[in-house]
Amino acid sequence: ELRNDPKVIAFETFSKTIGFGPAFIRQLISKKIYNHMDLRRALANKKLELTDAQKLGVMYYEDLNKRIPRAEVEKLGNRFIDIIRQDDPAAICHIVGSYRRELPTSGDIDIICVAKTDISKFMDKLHE
Repeated sequence: ELRNDPKVIAFETFSKTIGFGPAFIRQLISKKIYNHMDLRRALANKKLELTDAQKLGVMYYEDLNKRIPRAEVEKLGNRFIDIIRQDDPAAICHIVGSYRRELPTSGDIDIICVAKTDISKFMDKLHE
């Protein structure tokens, strides 16, 4: 029954949208907005306003919720590690998460890095 409950479906859907927290999702549900189609309709009718972050979350919802193929995780993860090691060749870095568990796809790319030299240079490189 819960799997078919529009409120539960709304929470599942909207919780995957950047900028949409539980309080905002409850607000949407109170306005009978249960999915992205309802949301777009409410926005078109100017019955709802979103923050800039929420607008980006809606705009990129599909892209941000796509799974990343394992080969792409490996390629991007290793590129990131190569960039970190340019300034700190001794840095210990590993791709972890779903990649380490050998899943065929990932929702994101998790990398653990330990700096072996100047931590401030390491942090600067991460920010860059």
